[in-house]
Amino acid sequence: MLQYQEGKIAIRMFRIKMIIIYFLNVMDLICTRRLISTGLFFEANKLMAPIISEGTGTLLKIGLPAVMLMWLFFRIQFVKPVQMRPVKLMINSCLMFYIIINISHIIWLLSLL
Repeated sequence: MLQYQEGKIAIRMFRIKMIIIYFLNVMDLICTRRLISTGLFFEANKLMAPIISEGTGTLLKIGLPAVMLMWLFFRIQFVKPVQMRPVKLMINSCLMFYIIINISHIIWLLSLL
């Protein structure tokens, strides 16, 4: 019974972290576009640079992760506890990456004031 409860808590934390990552992803897009619009900055991600200013970039940056998030929300309930360890590592790494990126954006935006 205890293992079952721990599994439910792990799934709940996974979902919360994924929502936070999605929010940070959207904030990354908004801040990146704002910084690029000043003419002083450029998109550092070579894969996103050609499409970041277009509407397809918005769809790709917001739409695709939303679909993936819905799929993961459904799929996570079938993951075995032993499989959660690498998942936790990847999610936490992604979360830290986006936090650092967003802090960087905020610092650059504040420097423009």
